[in-house]
Amino acid sequence: RLWRRTGDAGLLAEFYDSMKRSTVFTMNLRPEDGPAGIVSIPSGNNAQDWMESCDLFGIVPHIGGVHLANLRMAERMARQVGDEQFANQCAEWFRQGSQTLEGKAWTGECYLLYLEEQTGKQSDVIMGCQLDGEWMARFHGLEGVFQADRVKTTLETLRRTNTYPFGATVFRLRQE
Repeated sequence: RLWRRTGDAGLLAEFYDSMKRSTVFTMNLRPEDGPAGIVSIPSGNNAQDWMESCDLFGIVPHIGGVHLANLRMAERMARQVGDEQFANQCAEWFRQGSQTLEGKAWTGECYLLYLEEQTGKQSDVIMGCQLDGEWMARFHGLEGVFQADRVKTTLETLRRTNTYPFGATVFRLRQE
């Protein structure tokens, strides 16, 4: 954000290598799951500190969306410094992660809380902040990370299920 705010190419040059290494590290936290690992919690489901100490497993759209926003930002920075190979890698990771989220975690009205295909664990609890990656990307002036029509549907679902006159809930059990 500082580079974008100031336009100082020196800041980007100074922090580019650490951003690149951090992004590579993040995209490889669950390598055994291939492309699904891009939008999943780390191997062994070792991320219970992520949100409200709730149990999370495998593909987690909230975390996945944040990872996808990271990739949008990293790709832009890579293109700015002329690192086309890394920019293309970010674009490919984004494509794979997005395809996984949209193909496996979409319920028709919002995204699952999590899905671990290997064990069959999944939760359709509605997470009120599941689109955090969307606003992160947009806040940085980038295209969103979820399908636009699904963002609209998800927001309507959240309005209907997770908001009240006195505020909003982080989690809501799905009611049929």
